[in-house]
Formats: sequence, structure tokens, C-alpha cells
Amino acid sequence: MSWREGEACYCRLCQTGFVNGGKEATGSWEAYRAIPLVDMVMETFRMVSARDKHTVLTTVLPTDSDGKVLPFTVLRDRTGLDLNQVLSSPDAPEYISFEFMWQEWAGVFNNNTLFGPEWVRQAFASQSCRDIRGWYL
Repeated sequence: MSWREGEACYCRLCQTGFVNGGKEATGSWEAYRAIPLVDMVMETFRMVSARDKHTVLTTVLPTDSDGKVLPFTVLRDRTGLDLNQVLSSPDAPEYISFEFMWQEWAGVFNNNTLFGPEWVRQAFASQSCRDIRGWYL
């Protein structure tokens, strides 16, 4: 996993799989490269559920320099975690935990004024969080 957009495995096996049907099935390299991570996450949730334990997914949500929480597709494109696919699965986690890393974003964007505790409240109220809050909170 990497936060650098476009950074992923480019080995011969992955490239061949993408060219030989992966592109048609997924539509994009970013969606194709997310498959192994999503498969591993979902298999982990199935194993945990089979043992009568609760499933929880924790993730950091990406933001732009203006503090806007970016769509889940940006998370997929940057890290390979396709949150839309995970949450739409019948084996979706019971709980989701968002990490609002305001200190990290303040450093990344050199903006200690915008990124602080108040930004967390605003980010939590964003459309991205509202779309799934009814399911998990």
C-alpha cells in the first residue's frame, strides 16, 4: 500500500492480468490493482465473523489542501483500498472507524490554521461521512 497515486505493483503478472481481461472487468488500473487488497480484507472479515467476533475497518480519509474530504475513489487510487467495494460487500465490516489525521494534513499542506480539531468536526459532517454514517453509527 502506498499513498502515492499511481504507485503500485507493475510486475509482469499484474500487467498481463490487466491487459488480458482485467481492464475490461474493472475499467481502470486503479480498480484492478485494488482487487488483491480488497480480497484480503474481505477474507479477513469472513474469518473474524466465522469466529463470532466483530469486524471493524479503520482507515484514513484523504483530503485536499482546502480541507475537503475526498471521495472514496481517491483513497482507492492512492492506496489500493476500494472502500466502496468493501462497504457494498455482503461481508462488509460491522463498524467503520475513520482516522481524521488533522496533524498529518496540517504538516502535508503546511496549514496549521485550517487543520485542527474544528476541521475534524467539519470533516465528520462531510458528505463522504454522511453517506455511510447511517449504516455504522
